[in-house]
Amino acid sequence: MVYFHGGGWVLGDLELADTTARDLAASSGAVLVSVDYRKAPEDIFPAALEDALNVVSAVLDGASGLNVDVRRVAVAGDSAGGNLAAVVAQQLRRHQPRLMHQVLIYPVTDLASADTDSHRDYGDGHFLTSRDLAYFYSTYASDADRTDPRLSPLRNADLNDLPAATVVTAECDPLRDEGEAYALAMADAGTEVTSVRFNGQVHPFFYLGGIIGNALAARRFVGSQLRAAFDVDASVSRQR
Repeated sequence: MVYFHGGGWVLGDLELADTTARDLAASSGAVLVSVDYRKAPEDIFPAALEDALNVVSAVLDGASGLNVDVRRVAVAGDSAGGNLAAVVAQQLRRHQPRLMHQVLIYPVTDLASADTDSHRDYGDGHFLTSRDLAYFYSTYASDADRTDPRLSPLRNADLNDLPAATVVTAECDPLRDEGEAYALAMADAGTEVTSVRFNGQVHPFFYLGGIIGNALAARRFVGSQLRAAFDVDASVSRQR
């Protein structure tokens, strides 16, 4: 599993995501690669995406130096990292060997619009604010076209042939609706999607396993989804 941490492409690092990444590795039974991608404002779009693509491509191509089964590789990420995971899954959908799963935890899927109920209802006073998002988007995207699917995967007109997906959202999160809209759009395009909303939770809850029970439940859920996906894929490979 290749994991991309959150932080609006501006904040966050390997240490921020370390306990979460270790928990996911343990619960999924997978080798986990946590990616220290470049961040804005020093390195704007598409720097973070280029790093993400390079790491995942190296793993799939067997060039990572790791003893892993390149037929069983998944991408995962939270928030801005969920955005990177979603875009990588789109960009590498025809790569051989294929990615076999994507985990998107309250992902950013549309930088071009904030016209959703969740943005209106939870854009202030619920940890992640509309003001925060505006800063992150302008810092990372700079002058780029925000409708570009490499920034806004929900804007991609072609969502066919994507790897199966697990999408986790939080009820009190301005990003909730766009994450769930992306889950629905993928399902409508024929992708196998499991989407779960954790009621009562705010945007960063997935990191707070030490104090929020739902964070541990969400991590165990993601781990079980990945473990099941890896086991099914291994069974199919043995039959072949």
